[in-house]
Amino acid sequence: MQFGRLHRIALLLLALILLLTQAWITVSSKSADDSFQQSRHQPWTNYIPGVLGVACLGVGGYTLIANRNHPDDVPSHPIK
Repeated sequence: MQFGRLHRIALLLLALILLLTQAWITVSSKSADDSFQQSRHQPWTNYIPGVLGVACLGVGGYTLIANRNHPDDVPSHPIK
């Protein structure tokens, strides 16, 4: 699968947004009066943005590094 440079950067930005959302969910769920035991039992759905963010970060980073030596605008055959 080929990604353009814009798509790779968009994927990395999506990862950043998802990871910031996960951080916000984690911080907002813990208040000063909650004990450690109560904050440990969060539903598994609270971790979906973090997992998707890490996956997008991995895929976007891999495609950015893998295609570093292959510019998108250079044709593979000479133009007549």
